[in-house]
Amino acid sequence: MIMDTTDAPVQKLNLIDTLQKLCVAYTFEEEMEDALQKIYNDCDIDHYNDLHTVSVYFRLLRQQGIKVSSDVFEKLKDVDRKFKSSLINAVQGMVNLHEAAHFAIHGEDILDEALAFTATQLKSMASRFDYNILQVRHQKQLSDILKWDIGAIDTLPDYMKFIYKTLFDVLGAIEEDSTREGRPYSISYPKKAQRVAEAYYTEAVWFNKGYVPTFEEYMSVALETASCRWIISINFIGLRGTKEDFDWLCSDHKVIKAADLIGRLLDDKASHRFEQKRGHVPSAVECYMMQYGVSEDEAIRVILEQVADAWKDLNEAMLKPTAVSMPLLERILNYCRTMEFVYKDDRDIDAFSDPTKIKDQVASLLRDPIL
Repeated sequence: MIMDTTDAPVQKLNLIDTLQKLCVAYTFEEEMEDALQKIYNDCDIDHYNDLHTVSVYFRLLRQQGIKVSSDVFEKLKDVDRKFKSSLINAVQGMVNLHEAAHFAIHGEDILDEALAFTATQLKSMASRFDYNILQVRHQKQLSDILKWDIGAIDTLPDYMKFIYKTLFDVLGAIEEDSTREGRPYSISYPKKAQRVAEAYYTEAVWFNKGYVPTFEEYMSVALETASCRWIISINFIGLRGTKEDFDWLCSDHKVIKAADLIGRLLDDKASHRFEQKRGHVPSAVECYMMQYGVSEDEAIRVILEQVADAWKDLNEAMLKPTAVSMPLLERILNYCRTMEFVYKDDRDIDAFSDPTKIKDQVASLLRDPIL
């Protein structure tokens, strides 16, 4: 179907785009990869000038790890080097351009311009869709487990014992299975959960002492409590990652740092007001404000700039040749995407703390049919 040679490239692009949006693309992964590579090799995108086609072409190829040039968007600019005003009349095309712009890597100014242009225009349109940049929060309530030993359970308060016992049993079962399959290394990183606990302990000490760390000091601890690497390591086990994959996950590769940073900073940006009201360690927002004597809005502006740079590192890591297999990288990418979805741009309370905020989206995914 996808590899049908009678279909024009635009038809194939639209078909692949539709399959992805219907969440059934996993059924045709090999066919789509072959089709997109063939489109990249054979299709002259210069023959297509409409916003929709150019944007979908760029996004799908970049998503596949193909380093297609962002110069394909130059044709959409006027003589003053600005995006043509006529583009705003093509709403679906604007949405596609907005999505494509999120695949920018460092040095691609035209995609930064495209993101600003589309965000401004889409916000001003009367629409039932929400095109705000979604925010993220992912915090684990595991604060004082400092060693991986079931005997330590007796030292914990009652409310912690169930959590600790469950975590110990689940990881114990995973270790037993992976060892039997000849992959004993698989459990090495997940069992480092105490690193997360130790970081939470540091935050608890700061809170109880009323201490406000510098932004840099806070981030050195808070990147650990974001728990990104720990969560991704569980995914790697399910994908039967090799020892080299786990060694890479434990490294300081910039894509790992980028995922840590995206999760932590969007978490703090979205939830810091709510957390400060209930009593919580200062977030990245408060730490930056105190250290540099700036307003909340200025601190958030700087934080979102760092997030945007981290996304470019992540996008760049997805381009071939990759450091590890694409399925593993896709789990990191999808983790960050999930955070963007779950944690909306709301400074009062985020959807992790109040899941009812996304109940309509969950119902649409799992219950309501497409009409």
